Amino acid sequence: MTRTTTRIAILVLLLLVGVGVVLRSGREQRIGDLFDVPGLDEQVIPELLQRIRDFHRVVTRRGEKILEISAREASYYRDRAAIEILEPRLVFFHQGERVGSIEADKGTLVIDNTELTSADLAGNVRLTLTKFAIAADSMRYDRPQEQIQARGVTKVASPEIELEGRDMLFDLRAQKLTVGAGVAMHLKRATSVKP
Repeated sequence: MTRTTTRIAILVLLLLVGVGVVLRSGREQRIGDLFDVPGLDEQVIPELLQRIRDFHRVVTRRGEKILEISAREASYYRDRAAIEILEPRLVFFHQGERVGSIEADKGTLVIDNTELTSADLAGNVRLTLTKFAIAADSMRYDRPQEQIQARGVTKVASPEIELEGRDMLFDLRAQKLTVGAGVAMHLKRATSVKP
């Protein structure tokens, strides 16, 4: 072995030992000790507990299906009751019969025990309830208040009416609809049945 080859071999060996020491000591240090990242406190960043692809859950009460939730992806975080979902689809049931559904690009659901407490949905929100179809930029369902708040341009369609406006509030308890602005309505003529 020549003197140059020996020097190169020793240099490579020292380099490998140095890399090993750095890697070994790096495992024992926290990332916060190595980098000063202001504002990235552990309390600010929620800890992801679980991410599920092709998420599907059925909520039942006394053996009867009341809600079916599916999504392309769902994320659960520590210390948060909310579930973040991508491409959610919720189907509502009453006495075993499907009564409506809601779809969107993304959203956040809060489920307490087996009850859907609230849902915040955004991006191409489409809600269907028996004969009604509602499309909005974003929508919030608040179960305790029994309200659906549609934000942005909102369209309501049924066999009898087409309604468009901005920022609609559906008060389910009072059975009342409030439109924030830009109301346009088209009443459809009932077709008569010939004998």
